[in-house]
Parts: sequence; structure tokens; C-alpha cells
Amino acid sequence: MVINEDQAEIIKLIFREYLKGNGCIKICRKLERRWYKTSTGLTRWQPSYIMQVLKNTFYCGTIVYRKSFVPDFLEQKKKNNRGEVDKTIVKVKHTSIISEEDFIEVQKIIAEKNKLTKNNTITGIKTASNLWTKKLECNCSSSFSRRKNNVSQDGTKTYHFKCNNQKSNGSSSSRSKKGLNIEEACNIKEVQEWKLVVAANVVYSTLCRENKTIISEIDKALEETIKTLNDKDQLSREIKLFDNKIEKVKSKQSVLMDSILKKNISKQDYSEKRAELDLELENLEKGKLELQTSKGVPIETVKDRIKHLKEQVNNSLYKEKGDNSFINLPTK
Repeated sequence: MVINEDQAEIIKLIFREYLKGNGCIKICRKLERRWYKTSTGLTRWQPSYIMQVLKNTFYCGTIVYRKSFVPDFLEQKKKNNRGEVDKTIVKVKHTSIISEEDFIEVQKIIAEKNKLTKNNTITGIKTASNLWTKKLECNCSSSFSRRKNNVSQDGTKTYHFKCNNQKSNGSSSSRSKKGLNIEEACNIKEVQEWKLVVAANVVYSTLCRENKTIISEIDKALEETIKTLNDKDQLSREIKLFDNKIEKVKSKQSVLMDSILKKNISKQDYSEKRAELDLELENLEKGKLELQTSKGVPIETVKDRIKHLKEQVNNSLYKEKGDNSFINLPTK
């Protein structure tokens, strides 16, 4: 194996800078100022790519196997290994680019900046608490962050929102002054919070003035929807759900049979799992049969749900003036 010396120098620089306390974004900017290219020939560096380099054990002369595993051999879905199973670490023959001590130190720093969530995934990003930061999206597809303008003499604080892409990577003018590539740079201006509040109040006032017309149009649309749906369609959809579940169980039975024929599992494990799947299949088929022979309709029909939706629309549009909680709609 031949080491690419140019790429090796870049790898060493990334580790040195990170150990000095520089984050992935600062390292990206430094590499771009020197016009270094990525392994794919790009001059634009991304923080995610820097993090991949920092976590790659290959650079310190080792290869880690079983970074992911399959918890259920019947479904064959891979899952990232967070310590559930033992990993295999193998020393390779090529000369390491980074010392093992530096690599371990870098992993400690990364671990301190990240946290393990309840569902066993790693995150280092704080969930936005402000309503507008959840809703706003820049033309460059980046999110916005809320920043303080100033504090008046009476203690009143004012805020604005800035594009995170521009905040992290800089605008065209700032990047140009630093000698960086200005392609794909975001130049959108800061958005003042008071302007967003005014716009929201205008929208709310318009809804209050035209609520009767809006409600009438919504009622017509919902009535037309009711005509296109009937109890038979509802029943068919529920039966189809049973069919999908039944097919999934049968697929697991097939995989289980292959496993015992290839002697990948013991007879005892096969018997236990087979009994479990047979019982699940029996219950599903019984439930499907009950649906097919029943003449009744589910308690919450489509019509019931639409009636409830109408009530919600009426309640929302007739709220007292000044209540702009309607802004807190589901994000796309």
C-alpha cells in the first residue's frame, strides 16, 4: 500500500488543528485558504467530512470491524454498534499517519462534545427552542439562529435572525476578503424579529376578517371528501394492513427455514422462534377474518374525523384578537 503524501499532510493538519482546540468549521476555512482539495478533488470543505476523517481509525494503523450489526437476523436491518456487541480491532501493516495517542485524545474530545440520547443515537446539536428558528428556512436551505441586537435603557431586548450557513461560512464579501471561494455563499440579509411579528399579526387579522368565507370553503372541500370515501374503502384499507403484516411474518418464516437448513441456528432456537411466528400469524389471520365477516364500521369513521376537524377550524379562527398561537403550526 502506497501512502499519498499530499493527502497525508492534510490528514495530519486536520488532527493538529483539532487538538489545538479548533472546531471543524475553522479547520474547513483554513484548508480552503490554502486551496487544499478533498479526496474527491473539491475545494469546498464540509465540517461533516472533517469529522469523518477524525473518526477514521485507519489513519492510526488499525481497522475496526463490526461497526454495525444486525440485531434481528430475520429482518436483516443493520444498526450502528454503540457497544451492544464486541468490535474487532485489527492492526494493519501500512505505516500510520497519526499516532495512536493523538487519535485517542481526539476521540476523547469528540466524546465530550457529543451526548448519547435515550434512543442510543449520538447528537451534538441543541434543539431550537424559539418558534421562529423552527419555522424559518433560508433560500440556501439552511436554518436560522436567533441573535440579540441590543438592550435598551428600560431593559427591553431586541433580536434578529441570521442564516446559519452565512454565520458559519461567511458572506461573499467576507469570504472574498479572506481569499476564500465565494461560490454558493449566502448573502441574505438579517431578518428582524419585530418584522416577523408584524407580518404574523397581519396574516392573523386577515384570517379574522375573512374567517366566515374561509370556513365555508373548508366545509365544502370536506363535504366533497366525505362523498369520495365510504365505509367499504375504510374496511379495505384495514384489511390491506393485515395482509401486509401477514406477508411480513411469512417472510420471516421463510428466512427462519433457510437458517435451520443451513445450520446457522440450533434446533431449539428454531423451534422457539417458529412457535412465536406461528402464533403471531394465527392471530393476524383471525383478525383479518373478523374484519371480512363484520358488517359494522370502525367507531371513528372518516366522517367523524372530518366533523372534529371542522370544530377545530371554527375554534381556531374565532379566537380573540391578539392570540397569534396559530403560528405554531406543524413544520414541513
